[in-house]
Formats: sequence, C-alpha cells, structure tokens
Amino acid sequence: MAVYRNANILLLFLILLNLIVITGTFIFFQKSFETIQARYEAKTDTLNQIEADVAAKYKNLQIAQKDIRAKLQSENVTAAAYTEVSALKSNLETESGQLESRKKQLNAELSAQSAQTADMRAKAALALARQGQIKTEIGLYNEEIRRLDAMISLVQSEISTTQKKISTA
Repeated sequence: MAVYRNANILLLFLILLNLIVITGTFIFFQKSFETIQARYEAKTDTLNQIEADVAAKYKNLQIAQKDIRAKLQSENVTAAAYTEVSALKSNLETESGQLESRKKQLNAELSAQSAQTADMRAKAALALARQGQIKTEIGLYNEEIRRLDAMISLVQSEISTTQKKISTA
C-alpha cells in the first residue's frame, strides 16, 4: 500500500504541479494579453489621431484650394479694376492740373481781397481812433458846458442877490 500511497501522493503532486503550471500559464497569458491589448489600444489611439490629423489636413487642403480659386478670381477682378483705376488716375491727374490752375487764380483773388480787407481795416482803425478823439473832445466840451452852467448859476445868484439889495435900499 505504500506504493499506492506514494503513487497517490505523486499523482496529487502532479495534479497540483499541473494546476500550478496551468495557473501560471493562464496568468502569464493574461498579463501578455493585457500588455498586447494595451499596445493595441495605444496603436489604435495613435491611428485614430493620425486619421484625425489626415482628415484635418485634407480639410485644410480643401480650404487652401478654395482660397487659391478665390485668389485667382480676385486677381482677375483686380486686373480689371487696375485698368479702370489707371484710367481714373489719368482723369484725376488732368482734373488736378485744372484745379491747381483754379487754385492759383483763387489765391490771386484772395490776395487782392486780403489787401482790400487790410485797407478797410486800416480805415476802420483810423475811424475808431477819430471816434475816440471826438468822444474825448465831447467830454471836454461837456465839462466846459457844466463849468459855464455853474458860472451862469453863480452869476444869476449874484444878480439876484444884488437885485434884492437894490430893492431893499
């Protein structure tokens, strides 16, 4: 029975060893699977990021193409506008020359008017000065009139006093 017992222990040992190996293998493959899955998810994320970048760059490319088309249209419009502006510039330069001539003429007229205005101002200043002199003379005459009125009042008062003395005498 010792052989059977050793055989049972050996069998039990082999079963336990088998369980340990299977468990170890299971754990090893589980960890390996987790690592592989983590790498797979990282690569999937990277791939998604790259796909998003490519989509964004494709969108930017489409926008750039639209911009180029718009710029070409704008360039054509600008060329037409440039021709129109050049013609307008030529007309404006001609008009500017005419306006310069008119400006010189008006400046000459303004100078003549300024001279007349200065002459009138000088005459007005002389008139104001003369007016001031006349006011001063009027003031002097008014003082003289007041002085003479005072003298007349004094003389009338003396006459009245003298007449009273004569009538009482």
